[in-house]
Amino acid sequence: MFYKCFFSLIFFYYTTPIFAEDKDIMINQIEQLIAAVEIQYSEGLITQSFYLEQISEFKSLLETFGVSDELENLDNKYFSKESENTDKKKIISFTDQDPPMIFLPEIIMSTKLGQVNIDGYVNDDSKVQEIIFDDNVIRFDPLNENSFSFSYYVPPKGTKVLIQAIDQWGNIGSKTIKLSRPKITVIKDIYFDLNPFALIGKKKNDSLAIIIGVEEYKNTFPAPFAKNDAQLFYDFASNIIGIPPEKITLLINEEVTLVNTIKTIRKLKGKINKNKTDIYLFFSGHGLASTEDNDVYLFPHNGDPEVLDISALKRNEIFQQISDYEPASVTVFLDTCYSGATRSNELLIASAKPIFLEVAPTTIPPNFTLISAAANNQIASSLDEAKHGLFSYFLMQGLQGKADSNNDKKITNEEIYTYVATNVEIEAFNLGRTQTPQIIGDSDKILVEW
Repeated sequence: MFYKCFFSLIFFYYTTPIFAEDKDIMINQIEQLIAAVEIQYSEGLITQSFYLEQISEFKSLLETFGVSDELENLDNKYFSKESENTDKKKIISFTDQDPPMIFLPEIIMSTKLGQVNIDGYVNDDSKVQEIIFDDNVIRFDPLNENSFSFSYYVPPKGTKVLIQAIDQWGNIGSKTIKLSRPKITVIKDIYFDLNPFALIGKKKNDSLAIIIGVEEYKNTFPAPFAKNDAQLFYDFASNIIGIPPEKITLLINEEVTLVNTIKTIRKLKGKINKNKTDIYLFFSGHGLASTEDNDVYLFPHNGDPEVLDISALKRNEIFQQISDYEPASVTVFLDTCYSGATRSNELLIASAKPIFLEVAPTTIPPNFTLISAAANNQIASSLDEAKHGLFSYFLMQGLQGKADSNNDKKITNEEIYTYVATNVEIEAFNLGRTQTPQIIGDSDKILVEW
């Protein structure tokens, strides 16, 4: 290191007569050494104790040569905020307690693909050690104002993230930024290998979709990752299944009240061309079987498991209402179960045992296809590592091309079911559970084509 030569330089001062005779030259040389120590210390190359030791040596040297009257001038020159020998360079104080300042917009809008470019920089009197974004350390350029630049995925409903900068003294500067996006979006590798832009599906201009994800519930336990399921499926529905984005309704958490959900379904009536429009329905959240009417229900955000009949959505009634609007076809994906237990094994009704009720075989209208996450007496699990429901994860993985078993660039309902069921059963077994997805309806119908 640079500082290893300091002792020999000091010795040089003591043994060279010119410095004793020419005070200005001596002071100039010592000034250079003090400045060098300051730079080494500010860059974290020497310790505080060594820094103070060197400063003490330089002052002692001045006193030895009888120039102690210059010490005050040197202190003012090298320990003020700005040095006379540098235009804008600030000398770092070992008592720095000020946090770094982070400079970037507080609100950033994504591109139409749902990906933001985040550019900013960090200003601090001390050396910046780390910049952390959403709990991840990011790269920055210390030679260019600690600038940084990277891309980040924004979900359809937007999100808030925290960025922090830490200097060499442990001071932390923080800034919360809001990321938002228009309707059509893109995915980053945040959800492992799920990528709704892995392929471009043929457009289905006469199609509609309702996508629902309820993770937070007012009257019972949450359904882990249901919000992720719905938000990412929105992009799959638009880009791979081919549904026009303006014809997709996305409802998340508090938006999924009983009344609002029923209104959304009823509004389909004015949007459907009879016998021509294809409808897609996706639901991720809680379900429950009723011991009273031997039927199954889907839970809205404000549903209460103890009063199913007045607070939840009866599945068969929803199907029948949509069927009455006479669409060409209806494809339903349900990442839910009816056992009374949640994805993380809590009980929806705290005082009850799990309801492993053998519900009567489901009957659906003739133009419907229902693909569900589990049998009526099984628990629909989550895949914690991927932050998705187990069924939703493999459903979307299959839609991006992996379910095309014969490589004809088409995925039928049978192909997607086979892919999902095979992988879900294996993964559920690894989790110590039994989960078997179900299919009822038209197995030969083409779901995706590209």
